[in-house]
Amino acid sequence: MLITIRHETKQDYFASENCCRNAFWNLYTQGCYEHFLVHAMRSHKDFIPELSFVLEYRKAVIGGIYYTHSSIVCPDKPALPVITFAPIFIEPKFQRQGFGKQLITHSINKAKEAGHKAIVILGYPR
Repeated sequence: MLITIRHETKQDYFASENCCRNAFWNLYTQGCYEHFLVHAMRSHKDFIPELSFVLEYRKAVIGGIYYTHSSIVCPDKPALPVITFAPIFIEPKFQRQGFGKQLITHSINKAKEAGHKAIVILGYPR
């Protein structure tokens, strides 16, 4: 299956948010909010657009990953700047085929190339 990983464009916003909604719908709670998070984070000062990627198959967005600047705060120490990715999502019919791993690996490599030193991953408890 030929897939493409590329930067998200404004033309992808609607498709990306729908894909995100499909991936998270009724997964952890009734409905979901992750697609709204994607929408809101694009205009946040900590959003990193150069690490915003979509996964494309046959010209359709089937996944995405988004990064923000964040920090680890410890008492009596300076905050440690890191980046965080979340959400990452794959359209349900394409899940469990290794596409998420490809998207994560691609974005981590691009983050390293950009000079980022640490990535913190957020997720849901199961």
